[in-house]
Amino acid sequence: MGCGPAGSSSILGGRPLFKMNSWIIVIPKNKGLNHQRDLINKIISEEGIKDFKLLEVRGEDVGFFVSSIISMGKKAIGITGEDLFKEWQLEHPSNNLDILRRYEWSDKETLFGKPVLCLLGPKNKTLESLPKNLRVAIANKYKIISKHYLNLLENKGYIFEKIYLSGSVEESFLFGLSDLAIDIVYSGKSAKVAGLKVYDKIFECDLVVIGKRTDLKEFPKVSIRK
Repeated sequence: MGCGPAGSSSILGGRPLFKMNSWIIVIPKNKGLNHQRDLINKIISEEGIKDFKLLEVRGEDVGFFVSSIISMGKKAIGITGEDLFKEWQLEHPSNNLDILRRYEWSDKETLFGKPVLCLLGPKNKTLESLPKNLRVAIANKYKIISKHYLNLLENKGYIFEKIYLSGSVEESFLFGLSDLAIDIVYSGKSAKVAGLKVYDKIFECDLVVIGKRTDLKEFPKVSIRK
């Protein structure tokens, strides 16, 4: 795992990572989130934290690292996609983190202006025209959000065989292995190539600053910034 300008170090190695009065800012190294590196740098600048070290991890792991570092008595905040943090929160309902800031993700290259977790289905059909028994391929990192969403459809009589994949979600439909897909839609090009269209938006993704509210008095409330 990579660290910021200070070089690499182990958080769980049993020895202090950084001096106690410095902040650790956990940031994502995912390709999609890295497209927003300018915004991440802006967030760090705007929050006015001068004494800090950067720690780069997968976006879906930011919640774990921030929570664990805080539990060790250190000061930490994280920046990640709201979708990934929501999934982590659902998996860890008794966690010690809050959303401190929400920054609008705005990207002209995206289909909806930002990444959106979507239900995808055959482009020449609708959900209502499909059978009630369906196989749905789900991006593994959104397992719990997807389960909550599909529960709503199951209440309407649908029965789903859930297929969890770490990648190639759209391809599972292309090769006839699934009837529907749940995945992040960015430009929408891969879905189109697979013969899929958006049936429903499940979760819109912005960037969030996460941390322990009581540790950072200068964060009085969640705010939305562009």
